Amino acid sequence: MKTLVPVRLALFAISVVSLASCSSVDQKAVLDGSRRVTYGLLREGLASFSATVTPDWQSTLKMAKWRADDSLVHILDTIRFLAVMNDSQRIVIHRMADSANDLPAKYTELIKGNMGTLKGVFDMWSPYVLSGDPLIEERKMDDSAYHIRREGSDYIVNQYVTYGAVQTTLASDYSVKVIEGQTEHLQMSVTPKLTKTPHGLLLTSWDASMHFSSKLQMTMTATVEYLDTSGIKLPHVITVDETVNGTHILQHWTLSNYTFDINRPPPPPRKKSWKFYKEN
Repeated sequence: MKTLVPVRLALFAISVVSLASCSSVDQKAVLDGSRRVTYGLLREGLASFSATVTPDWQSTLKMAKWRADDSLVHILDTIRFLAVMNDSQRIVIHRMADSANDLPAKYTELIKGNMGTLKGVFDMWSPYVLSGDPLIEERKMDDSAYHIRREGSDYIVNQYVTYGAVQTTLASDYSVKVIEGQTEHLQMSVTPKLTKTPHGLLLTSWDASMHFSSKLQMTMTATVEYLDTSGIKLPHVITVDETVNGTHILQHWTLSNYTFDINRPPPPPRKKSWKFYKEN
């Protein structure tokens, strides 16, 4: 029992220090500040959207150094995806009907890989630009799931989610500087680039590095160019430049044929002035 006393005292001291550091931070102010400074399509009134996605297969094949005959390349060029915001306010990717039903297996895998990369881009993009809340990791997470402390002028936000832990560093203005995540099989770091708009900071690109327990290593830079349509920002061109275990891959997607709904609150009714009544 005596040997446990120092350990218990040490743990107690750590917990006291942790509570003291957390007590000096207004968690609600930090979380609200992060949401307030970030551009969010849902806050702008976006209720639904879908878009046709056209992959640039020529660039992908060139970077992968695949030798393909012209007929197969022509078939690949007919393949399109559909990006849809579902009822859970998540972006899902579907393969649209096309003529490429008899491609060799390696092309089928190429298509699946291309769709998987695009889904990963939207998984990163959605908390920032769709929800306008870069600290969201799980839809059911409430503010009590965050642990925030000050470190110099920055805020360190820790989240313990079902698949691991996420640590986000916020600048003094509540903008995201870096996100670091860790699971049993993955270590990841993401550095976003944000652009100022009249309605908040808009995610325009990010650098990411991922190290898997399977010895797979990946670095990537993703860039999103936007359309300004009906007063909202929608992704138009997405580019991912990545290196996987030394292999360089460049992928482009163009989004077009948008259909979307915007639910903005109606403007308040104008009050008639006394002069109006007098003249009428």
